[in-house]
Amino acid sequence: MISMNYLRQKNSAQEGFTIIELVIATGVFSVVLLIATVAIILVTNSYVKGNVQAETQDTARGILTTVSQDIQFNTANSVNLGTYVSASNIGYFCLGNDLYVYQLGDEIGGVNSDGTKVYHALLEFSGTGKCPANVTDEGYLGAPQSGDNIAHELLAQNMSLETFNIAQVTGTKAYSIKLTVAYGSNVKSSGGVFTCPPESFGGQFCAVSSLTTAVTPRIQ
Repeated sequence: MISMNYLRQKNSAQEGFTIIELVIATGVFSVVLLIATVAIILVTNSYVKGNVQAETQDTARGILTTVSQDIQFNTANSVNLGTYVSASNIGYFCLGNDLYVYQLGDEIGGVNSDGTKVYHALLEFSGTGKCPANVTDEGYLGAPQSGDNIAHELLAQNMSLETFNIAQVTGTKAYSIKLTVAYGSNVKSSGGVFTCPPESFGGQFCAVSSLTTAVTPRIQ
């Protein structure tokens, strides 16, 4: 006959977890937690990447639309292709009464090669009558002028204008417009092609949008 004392000892020996069981449970929980963390990071990176790409593409399309309309609704004689100074990466276009002053390769909010802060990359001066302009220095793209409320920055913070070209199509009255808008400071350039690094190297905070179109002045 089994005594009550024996039963109490047996039940006591079966209570709780052994060290091996705790180690196994901890290991399984750690693996599950690691998988969940990686999944959250990937989803977050994809979400950020999508927002950055969408904002960059919307900005590039907005610039292309604005410039295209300025050409379409002005006479060909009022299209001044301006100049571009490679030493400072600054140039301008005059379309009707609108002046566009731009600087290539500098991220808004970043720092110029001379150590000064970048306030602007593509300014539109509407109806100013300032064309043609002398933009061989950074006067137009410096800190916002308190008395000039008609200047409008077409790029957003952390964006840069990598390429911007308007040229008349040979043998026609049409003008070709090419531009590249980039988001982030880690955009890489190779042979005129701008790309972002993989997401594992911060690519989720980078985007590039290149657009090209051709428009013809409608007013003769």
